[in-house]
Amino acid sequence: MSGWIKLHRQIQQHWLWQDKPFDRRSAWIDLLLMANHTNTKILFNGELIEIDRGSRITSIRQLCDRWGWSNTKVKNFLLLLEKDGMITVNSDTKKTTINILNYSDYQDPSDTKNDTGATEERQNNDGGATEEHTNKNDKKNKNDKECKEDIYILTPDEQRFLDTLSQVKNYPLDRERDIEMYKTMKERYPELDLNEAIEQWQAYKLDQPLKPNSNPRSQINTSFRNSVRWGKCLRKGGKPSGPTSTAEKDYSFKFGPQPERDYTRGLPGF
Repeated sequence: MSGWIKLHRQIQQHWLWQDKPFDRRSAWIDLLLMANHTNTKILFNGELIEIDRGSRITSIRQLCDRWGWSNTKVKNFLLLLEKDGMITVNSDTKKTTINILNYSDYQDPSDTKNDTGATEERQNNDGGATEEHTNKNDKKNKNDKECKEDIYILTPDEQRFLDTLSQVKNYPLDRERDIEMYKTMKERYPELDLNEAIEQWQAYKLDQPLKPNSNPRSQINTSFRNSVRWGKCLRKGGKPSGPTSTAEKDYSFKFGPQPERDYTRGLPGF
C-alpha cells in the first residue's frame, strides 16, 4: 500500500492523544506533528532564533511530560532514531533542537502524483477507458477546487501565531477560535508585533505552565495589554501607551479614575 494521508495537528488536543504513556509509534508521529512546516523565528530566552522547516525546539523534560516517559527512555528513543537516520538532535543547557531528516517525504504531496501516474499507466496498458479516467480526474479536480475555495488559507503571520500556541503546554488549541483571537488582537493592539508578543508569552509559560483552571486567552490579552503599556514587542514606529491611554487620561482629568475595563470582551468565547 502506498500514498499518504493528511493528519491535522489538532489531533494532539483529542482525548485519544492524551492517553499515556505513549508507545514508540505514537512518539514518532508526535515528533512529526511538532515539527515546524515552514522556516520561522521565535524569541527564546530573549534571543531571536531561526528554526528550519522540519525542526522543533523542545526539551527532554517537555517530551517526558508529553509522552509519559522517563528521562532515560526519552534520551534512548531519540538516540535510536538518530542511529536509524530519522532525526538529528542538538542539545545545550537551555534547549533541545530536533530536526526531522527527509521531512519533505512526510509533508510534500509528491506521492499522490506518483500514484496518479501509475494508475494512468496501468489503464493504458490494459486498454482501459482512458477517456473515462480523464473525465473522472477532471471532475475530481473541479470538486477539489470548489472545496479549496471554502477553506480559509492562513497568512504566514497567522500560521506562526498558531504554531507558537501549539508549543504551549496544556494550551487548548482551537484553530478557528485562535485565528479569531489573532484578528481581534490585531485590531485592539495595532502597534503591537503579535508574533513577538505571543512568543514571549510562550517562553514565559515554560516556567509558569497553564493550570487546568487557567483562562489562557484572557492571560494572552493581559500580556499583550501590558506589552503595549510598557513599550515591549512594538512594531517599528509603534509607541507605548504608558500606564493609561490618552482617552483614559482625558477621562481621569475630567471625572476621576476610570473603572477597570473588561479586556476580554470581544474575544472568542467571552
